[in-house]
Amino acid sequence: MTPHDEYKKRATQAGLLPLISLHHHVMDRIFVDFADGFSFDDVLGQTATDPEIVSIPSIAENPNRAKLVVIRAIEGLVSVGMLNEIVADTKRYRFAWSPYEAGQ
Repeated sequence: MTPHDEYKKRATQAGLLPLISLHHHVMDRIFVDFADGFSFDDVLGQTATDPEIVSIPSIAENPNRAKLVVIRAIEGLVSVGMLNEIVADTKRYRFAWSPYEAGQ
């Protein structure tokens, strides 16, 4: 099961509005590319250079639009319990779900 599949399952159970494939792409990249947690800036830096994201006409290589996609993807994962927020000097996130636990 992919992270975005797990998100969809949990979001449906919680009655949350669906996200678009762009958000799901960011979710999958978060779980693949980061191991021990990450900061918002880590994900934003990765997203701002991801050709699958920045080449989309609605993003049009605009860093503020990419930032909105990252914000919404992280908020979605936190809202369904797949990420935990860690508040220290800078806000970081810790994984609360693993694709390996779900029998991928």
